[in-house]
Amino acid sequence: MRIDFSTAAIDSWNCRNYIAIAVRSRRKNGDFEMKRLHRLIACSLLLILVCSVPSYGWFNLGHMAVAYVAYQQLTPEKKDRVDALLRLNPDRKNWLKLIPQNASKEDRRMMIFMIAATWPDRIKKLKNIYKNDTKNGDVPDGK
Repeated sequence: MRIDFSTAAIDSWNCRNYIAIAVRSRRKNGDFEMKRLHRLIACSLLLILVCSVPSYGWFNLGHMAVAYVAYQQLTPEKKDRVDALLRLNPDRKNWLKLIPQNASKEDRRMMIFMIAATWPDRIKKLKNIYKNDTKNGDVPDGK
């Protein structure tokens, strides 16, 4: 097998020459390179904003995720108090249907807390709620 060193030498010279030219042009056109980089970043951000799915709220998943984190931060006494308050909710029977039967007592309590956190999204769908000029925006009829 014979190696042609003349083309290898030419290729390496071209490579070195190209690198030297590129380095010199960057030094001369540093401002141009920055403008190009800024344009690329701006276009990328614009593309992300245009193509991303709009997020108008947390929806159930977001409320439940925050509730999960919050529940982990509660002391046992606070968890008992929260559980006592949630037992008073008339919708609790429906919540219990959503929880797997084989869940432990502690997991069951946490899941009820997480389901209860979806109340802001459920209340929006009620017919007797209307928009007004109060701070929170929605109040029940008659109040």
